[in-house]
Amino acid sequence: MYRNYQRKSDGSFVVEKNGQPYHIPNNKEFEEEYVLMESLYKVHPEKVAEYKEPVIEQSVIDERLVRLNNLEKESNELSLDILAGIASDEDKAYFKQLREEIKVLKAEIAEG
Repeated sequence: MYRNYQRKSDGSFVVEKNGQPYHIPNNKEFEEEYVLMESLYKVHPEKVAEYKEPVIEQSVIDERLVRLNNLEKESNELSLDILAGIASDEDKAYFKQLREEIKVLKAEIAEG
C-alpha cells in the first residue's frame, strides 16, 4: 500500500500511496497511519529516507516580452489621443518611434 518512505524535518512523513505522493502529518485525522509510519521509522530507520523538497524551476521571463508589453501599452494610449485629435505633433512623432521599436522587438522575439 505504501512505498518510498520519507520523513520530513517536522516529523511528518511523505510516502507513495496508490502511486501518488501522500503526506502523513502527526495529527488526529492521520493518527493511525502516523503511528504505523513512526513505528516503521523506529524499527527500520534505514528504510525511511530524509525528505527533500522538490525543486521547482522558475520560468525565465523574457525581458523583451515585458518591454514589448510596456511599449504596446504606451503606444495604444497615444493612439487613442491621436484618434481623439488631442495629440501634439511631438506625440505623433513619438508614436511612430514606438511603433518602429515594437516592430524591431517583435522581430527579435520571433527569431528567438
